[in-house]
Amino acid sequence: MTYTMYPVVAGKSAQQTTESAATRLTLQNVHFIPSPFKIHKEKGYIRYNLNKNASVTIIAFDRLGRRIRDWDISSGMQGGRVGVNEIRWDGKDQLGAYVASGVYVFRVVADSDGDRVEARVRMAVIGAK
Repeated sequence: MTYTMYPVVAGKSAQQTTESAATRLTLQNVHFIPSPFKIHKEKGYIRYNLNKNASVTIIAFDRLGRRIRDWDISSGMQGGRVGVNEIRWDGKDQLGAYVASGVYVFRVVADSDGDRVEARVRMAVIGAK
């Protein structure tokens, strides 16, 4: 005999709870291409999948944890749409200067209807002046 476990949520039937869990926001396949990224020779992209439209914030940090660049993307706009999203990075910081060679971390945060998901991806920059 097989049993199926359903979470118990006050005021909701098991079917309603299962349906709401199936539509929770997901952020998947987060990566930076290419890595390593040759700043003056290539275009770099942060790529990720959303299962529904969401507001997205991307923050780039250097190896010392300093915030170097931010992107704020509205739900339904390029970068905040259901499906595969790509955000181009030109290798420049918030002030427009090229970053140094090294390792960078991108934090991707998506928010939709009270759901919040987060992922981080590392990438390397080479060939910076």
